[in-house]
Amino acid sequence: MSNIIQFPTSERVRQVLDEKIDNVINREEQAEIQREECVELAHYCFQLIDQAISGNEFIDGFENMDFLDLSKQEGRDISVIINLLAATFYRYKGLEHPFQEDLDISDAKLDTLMGPANIATEAELELELQELEELLKESEEDDID
Repeated sequence: MSNIIQFPTSERVRQVLDEKIDNVINREEQAEIQREECVELAHYCFQLIDQAISGNEFIDGFENMDFLDLSKQEGRDISVIINLLAATFYRYKGLEHPFQEDLDISDAKLDTLMGPANIATEAELELELQELEELLKESEEDDID
C-alpha cells in the first residue's frame, strides 16, 4: 500500500483554488495601487499648475482664476485636463481609462490642425545649411564698416 500514489484530495483541490484566487486578488490590488498612483500624480500636476499660475508675479490677469470652483469654466476645464493627465498615466502603466479615446481624438485633431508633418531628410537639411552659410558670407561681404 505504501507505493500507491494518492489522487489529489479535495483538500489539495481547495488549496490550489485558494492559491489561484489569491493570485487574482493580488493582481487586482496591484492594478488598484497603480490607478491610485496615477490619480495622485495627476493631482500633483494640478497643484503645480495652480501654484505656477496663482503665484506668478510676472504675468498679469490670472490672479482671480479659481480652479477649485466647478461652477466656473476654468474649474471645469482643469477638471478635464486632470482627467486627461490621469488617462495618460494610466495608459503608460497599461491600464484603461475612459479618456484615452479622447486623447486619441485630440491627437488626431492636432495633427489635422498642424498640417502634414514636414520632416526633412538629412540631405535636405545639409542643403539648407549650405544655403544659410552662403547667405551669411554674402551678408558679411556686403557689410561696410
